[in-house]
Amino acid sequence: MNRYVSLHPLGSQGIQWNHRIVHIDRMSHQVSFNNGHTVTGVDLIIGADGINGLVRSFKYDPLTDTPLNYLGILVVLGITGRIDHFLIKDRVFQTMDGCFRLFAMPFSKSKPEQSIMWQLSFPVNLTLATQLSRDPEMLKQMLLEKCADWHSPIPEMIEKTQLDLLMGIPAFDRDVVSLPDSKKDGIQIALVGDAAHPMSPFKGQGANQALLDAVDLADIIAQNNLDLHAAINQSMCGSIKIPASLSQRCSRSIKAVACRRST
Repeated sequence: MNRYVSLHPLGSQGIQWNHRIVHIDRMSHQVSFNNGHTVTGVDLIIGADGINGLVRSFKYDPLTDTPLNYLGILVVLGITGRIDHFLIKDRVFQTMDGCFRLFAMPFSKSKPEQSIMWQLSFPVNLTLATQLSRDPEMLKQMLLEKCADWHSPIPEMIEKTQLDLLMGIPAFDRDVVSLPDSKKDGIQIALVGDAAHPMSPFKGQGANQALLDAVDLADIIAQNNLDLHAAINQSMCGSIKIPASLSQRCSRSIKAVACRRST
């Protein structure tokens, strides 16, 4: 990231840290941030702030926007290390029992205590998933109990994961529908990645899709001679075609897995 900042055309002013949008006044071309900073004369905002991003709520009315769909799965992410086992020495491994699925991979070579990143997913109702996502201690205890008889080094990986490096995320997607944005005047808002078309973390491309969307958006803006409204509408329509098909396949696969687990 430091190298990226140093190569940015605007230098250190091109990236501003610790700025979280709290309000967008589209007609006044003004954006306000949580640190009290206000920017005026804004023509374009690109929301790359993920599935729960705030920018989308200023583009589409939250009351009429397509809702998020809970996929029935809780995804747990953890970072740990200082474990001596052949399965985690510069390699990736995956373990499943028909209900729980764990995936582990190398994470950091410079920090031995953070050398492993693991992801564990399992079906759970939304009420419990929400509770577990808000209580890392409860989440860790549940995983230790559920995975107590799993092969080494999985129980040790979970045990050695610090609570501040453990996170539970209920998995959602959103039906891919092209919604109109009739505001031709004022700040134009584009969405990329999960902010535009969130998919489950199993087959969705996450940040990679946001990068692809950004390249397409830049090309379309250049082709439209900076007609931002037309460019964004064209970009948003194009960027959801592939994710729409992928999202449908992913939703079907998750439902199939859930059905097998319930039989």
